[in-house]
Amino acid sequence: MARKSHPYNRRPLHPNFLKRRLGHDYNRPARYLVTIMKAPDTGTLSRVVGNPAFRSPHPEAPSTQLTEEGRFVEMALEKWCGQFPQLRVEKHVIMPDHVHLCVFVHVYLECGLSRAVANLMGKTTRIRYDSLDDGCRPKTMTPFFDKGFNDKIAYKDEQWNRQLDYVEDNPRRCLIKRMFPEYYRNIWIVTSGDWRFYAIGNVFLLKNPDIQAVRFSRRFAAGEFERYVEIWRKSVANMGVLVSPFIHPKEKAMRDYAIENGAAIIRICEKGFEGRFAPQGKEFELMSKSRLLLVYPMVYENESKAVSYNKAQEMNGIAARIAATDWFGPEVRIRSCRR
Repeated sequence: MARKSHPYNRRPLHPNFLKRRLGHDYNRPARYLVTIMKAPDTGTLSRVVGNPAFRSPHPEAPSTQLTEEGRFVEMALEKWCGQFPQLRVEKHVIMPDHVHLCVFVHVYLECGLSRAVANLMGKTTRIRYDSLDDGCRPKTMTPFFDKGFNDKIAYKDEQWNRQLDYVEDNPRRCLIKRMFPEYYRNIWIVTSGDWRFYAIGNVFLLKNPDIQAVRFSRRFAAGEFERYVEIWRKSVANMGVLVSPFIHPKEKAMRDYAIENGAAIIRICEKGFEGRFAPQGKEFELMSKSRLLLVYPMVYENESKAVSYNKAQEMNGIAARIAATDWFGPEVRIRSCRR
């Protein structure tokens, strides 16, 4: 007999990015990328200046200039690190509306990460409150930060190094996103008949007359994949678009070939787009050059999981359908849902 699902224990309709990871011990040594959002009533924490064409340590590379509110955060961070010698802030950046911290808990943290970060948030609120003149100081303190925070755990050195680079590069990414809001700040809702999916990036790649679905299968006959590779390479040479989840190493190799030769790609994603989503690494640069579209047609999943065979097949089916659809047809509708 099929087991009935419990009416009070069901999947959330919307992702919650403030939840801690289930089963992880937040007291033990670990490395985290912590993100805290300012409260709506808190003023701007910094201004982002510089030229996004340059990277640090170039003198014109993008950087942040702290406002008075941002300096409160800096003061609180200094006191916080003194109070909690069990952790080190390896790198941080104070952006206009949020703060990123690369936190290395190197000794067992008795209170746990959640209480430690709450202490930092409370410290910042207190410092701002104490800075006010007695005559205009309210009876109660207004929270400086929004409730809760997001953490990403680094399980490997490679992840940790990416997080450190991400924080350092955050001002440049911010300026690029401001330059191309249609790519980074729009979620596109694409409909073709009774089929709908979500996309972010250059949605006009769907209008390319030559879209090729890239797929590797162990069921291919001898030499069949190589014949497809020749077709895909000709498409790249003619500035066509390759679409795929790019999971298998041979599919990734084809993706890299397309990127190196100036073509654009459409990638089918295994997870959805969170509220502040932006692609990472090479894909971020591709998006700024209008050479990337990310597609996600399923409901959002909070947890990162290994892609199963059935899920990979489903994603490959979506890629094939995108390549086969007439995106100039009367049933096609593309509308923007600005974040």
